[in-house]
Amino acid sequence: MTGVFKRLTEPLEHLETQKIRKISSTVKGAKPIAELEPRKRTKVAGLVQNMRIDPKNHTGTLDVTRNDGTGLVKARWSGRLRIPGIDVGRYISVEGTPIIGEQEELVFLNPFYELVPSE
Repeated sequence: MTGVFKRLTEPLEHLETQKIRKISSTVKGAKPIAELEPRKRTKVAGLVQNMRIDPKNHTGTLDVTRNDGTGLVKARWSGRLRIPGIDVGRYISVEGTPIIGEQEELVFLNPFYELVPSE
């Protein structure tokens, strides 16, 4: 009975982080975001936490920030304002080579992506 009581009293953020980690870890070959290294091809999965459209230069750029429970990482698609199926609250995996972005964060540029089932 103590396990049930513990889950009822845990902070919601902790429970959500556990859920995100569990779903992200089901993707074969995906590495935790916290273990990413710049300029090394890899695959990561996570919950789409934020999407930002930058319409500069008439072509646009779509930035998608993902959370896998260990950290955050961006994927950036040039020339795209929208990608069907990618929305806040969905899980995706991306594969590519992350670089260090303008704000010292890791960014995947035009990566391969795949939608991940969340249940």
